[in-house]
Amino acid sequence: MAKLERGVSEMDRLRELGAALAPDAGDAPTAWRSRRLDEPGARTMMRRGGAARRSARRWSLGLAGGALAALLVVVTVGPLVRHGWPAGGSAPPPGTAEAAEILRTAALVAHEADLPVPRAGQFVFTETVASPINQVQQPDGGFSTAQGPRVLRQTWLSADGTRDGLVRDRPYQQDRAASDELALPACPAVSSADPVPGRPCTPQPGFDAGMPDSPAALLDWLRAGVSSAAGPPVASAAAAGGGVADALVFQRAGELLVGGRYLTSGQRSALFAALASLPGVTVQQQVRDLANRDGVGVGMTDGTTLIFDATSYAFLGTTNSALLRQATVDEAGDVPP
Repeated sequence: MAKLERGVSEMDRLRELGAALAPDAGDAPTAWRSRRLDEPGARTMMRRGGAARRSARRWSLGLAGGALAALLVVVTVGPLVRHGWPAGGSAPPPGTAEAAEILRTAALVAHEADLPVPRAGQFVFTETVASPINQVQQPDGGFSTAQGPRVLRQTWLSADGTRDGLVRDRPYQQDRAASDELALPACPAVSSADPVPGRPCTPQPGFDAGMPDSPAALLDWLRAGVSSAAGPPVASAAAAGGGVADALVFQRAGELLVGGRYLTSGQRSALFAALASLPGVTVQQQVRDLANRDGVGVGMTDGTTLIFDATSYAFLGTTNSALLRQATVDEAGDVPP
């Protein structure tokens, strides 16, 4: 009986994914649609790119307090609220059919990747090329932000949040350069590394098994997270699907994909399918990530842009962080071959 219930649940998720990925009846054919996944070239690229370029994600800013926050490449809520679409103002421009097509195809590619689920006690290893955002004090006493030099960043996040993690940075393409390391203490209840025993703490696991793997549920999950983090003005916009809220949802998705968090094949597929349903998503041709790889960008005005390989639809990263590889390892500091 248990096997039957599980089969029904999996079929229901596949049906929902298929419905989410199905293009609107009125959509005109595009160049992207002509690149079918059953063509030999597309399958070859999927197999070739699978091991080296399979997904990755970005960690939460609250993971290690101010020290880790200084290392992260972050697009803050403020600029989107100031320069994006005002909550309650005019609606964002309609998303292009081409952008939705790319995201739907990326969802199919991700669904077929069949990534393993991390075991309790393991670490999520993620390697990215990042360009930290630095604060620069101006002569008038104010501060501005400037993008720093590129670094090769390796992170180890405890899959279940019970072990201390690690961030290691060194200058990009300088293999002999010294590395800077930052420990990521787990909660004091499960870690002896925290200097303040007993301090209240919310675990930040590198893998969230409770993250939905269906597009509709995942979109609700993202909007709920944006609403609670951004406050009442954005929360009201999120409830109505406003432009600011959708831009923040897209931003949060980018953080999950390149910030060190591990997403299963189903979760990643649902994420791309959910983003395909957002209005205001457009395509940027001939973009390049921080690892100098060419691709096609999908994003929102003044917000996060996701970059995909234009042939295999493998996710490459964002304009602020290039994903090189991700895997599970047994100890912090272990580097997969």
